[in-house]
Amino acid sequence: MTADPALAKATYADLEAVPPHRAAQIIDGRRETRPRSGPRYGGAASFPFDALFPFDAPAPDTKPSEEA
Repeated sequence: MTADPALAKATYADLEAVPPHRAAQIIDGRRETRPRSGPRYGGAASFPFDALFPFDAPAPDTKPSEEA
């Protein structure tokens, strides 16, 4: 007896099989796809995160001053 493909849990290989113009993720064992946002909206979506989470920003100069 073989498993019904419609009921089988999605795998990483299922995500790799999605065309590049679609975005995919696995939710509750099912592969969900949607149209990928265009480049016009990609920059707008990442802007607030850069301001809220500046963890990748270069560290400030922390050398001790030579005043003595």
